[in-house]
Amino acid sequence: MEDNQNGAKQLAQEQENITFEKLTPTTLSPDEMRGYNEALDFVFKEEDLLNIAISGPYASGKSSVFKTYEEKRLEKKKIKGIHISLSYFSPNLKSKIENQNPDNEFTFNDELMLERKIINQLIHQIDPKKIPYTDFKVKAESKSWINLFWASIIALFFCCFIYIDKTLLNKWLEEPTQLTLILIGSLFAVITFVFYKFIDLQNRKNLIRKLKIFQNEIDISSSECDVSYFDKYLDEIIYILRKSKLDFIVFEDIDRYDDNLILSKLRELNYIYNKRQKNRKRKLTKRITIKFIYLIKDEIFNSKERTKFFDYILPIVPVMDNSNSLGKMEQLFKSKNIYNDFSITFLDTLSLYLDDIRLIKNICNEYIIYKKKLPHQASWFKKENLLAIIVYKNIFPEDYSLTRLGLGQGVVHRIIESLIKQRNSIYQTQIEQLDKAIQSKKDIIKMKETNHLENVDELKALYIKFPSEIYSDHYQFDDGTKISVLNRIELISSLIKNNYKINN
Repeated sequence: MEDNQNGAKQLAQEQENITFEKLTPTTLSPDEMRGYNEALDFVFKEEDLLNIAISGPYASGKSSVFKTYEEKRLEKKKIKGIHISLSYFSPNLKSKIENQNPDNEFTFNDELMLERKIINQLIHQIDPKKIPYTDFKVKAESKSWINLFWASIIALFFCCFIYIDKTLLNKWLEEPTQLTLILIGSLFAVITFVFYKFIDLQNRKNLIRKLKIFQNEIDISSSECDVSYFDKYLDEIIYILRKSKLDFIVFEDIDRYDDNLILSKLRELNYIYNKRQKNRKRKLTKRITIKFIYLIKDEIFNSKERTKFFDYILPIVPVMDNSNSLGKMEQLFKSKNIYNDFSITFLDTLSLYLDDIRLIKNICNEYIIYKKKLPHQASWFKKENLLAIIVYKNIFPEDYSLTRLGLGQGVVHRIIESLIKQRNSIYQTQIEQLDKAIQSKKDIIKMKETNHLENVDELKALYIKFPSEIYSDHYQFDDGTKISVLNRIELISSLIKNNYKINN
């Protein structure tokens, strides 16, 4: 009874202490930031460092390093910036990104899509009030008093045309009064304002793209369809950057596409913007330059291109690899009270395949969920088997899905099928050998069942025992027959015939 109560209390305590791990970039300790703080201080101190690379292998901690520096130092200095994170955007390039078909090319449409995503993330992270004149509009609730104002202007404009006829207008002009001058001036102001707004919208929105005069069609639009978004909206982007007053922009995951064209365009954009800021006629209290910071892998450029393209490169030392993943797993599993579920040998084997701290955190989260949902107290439940399946699911998710669905396409599914066939072949061989042994025994039994004694001599041969030396060549009967050439039945018959006399 007490054991059951203790078990229930322990289970309740475990449920209360369930915690999970976040997969987002973490805040590093001062020891872990040693060296990085000084390097980034140097980057933001020097105004001519405009294109900075923070390089390192996948899951080395690039985002965590900059996140920690941004929280601890940049926010205190009121240095503002935004992050632009780029994920997969083109199904046609998926095989190229995953190195399945490296011959796939980065097409012009793919480039446009990527540029559009950069612009979208840029404008959605800036307050629309700071960029009221941009063509890129973020949908927002309109104010009632603005709608009312425009409605009043339009209503007044139409009322003037409806109720002011030619006779009334001539009378006003022949006998001008102060009220007449005010009304005419108001009418002129309204018409001027309406045409001003129309011209302004035409310049910014291209409401009218073509004019047809006397059967002649004139294209008055300046838009181009065969240029990139960065080239087409260069002035818009520079206007947004200038009004936003950003100090830096961080580009994450831009190296997944293994194409340097977009990086070249971003570098060109940075150069043009900072040149315009420098050449502005109006004097600024402080020259505002913007830094582009790229979180990329080391192999995005070769050695000479890297040092020529970037103004400064900050290398990130990986926080974890295969050599120390076992220690990270032990530390994490102990904090979640699941370390005792596994043997150290088993964890050591798994650590050879894990070199990403986020992957280990997600495996830990999934194991806790599966353990709580499955009857882990049952005798048949093997916790190490569960963790092995979860590791396989996280490292090879597509293969796991194919295996789980039983489509016969996953590698593990084919291995299992091969093992089953091999086992069945061994079983079939053993069954055939047993069948042969059984048939042999049956044949012996059948032979003995059908073998009967036919005379007394055979009966005597069955029961009379002779010494072994009688079969030597020295013994024979009186008629000269040697005993060594006779079988037992013939020996009995010869003994009877010779009155049981044997010569040597």
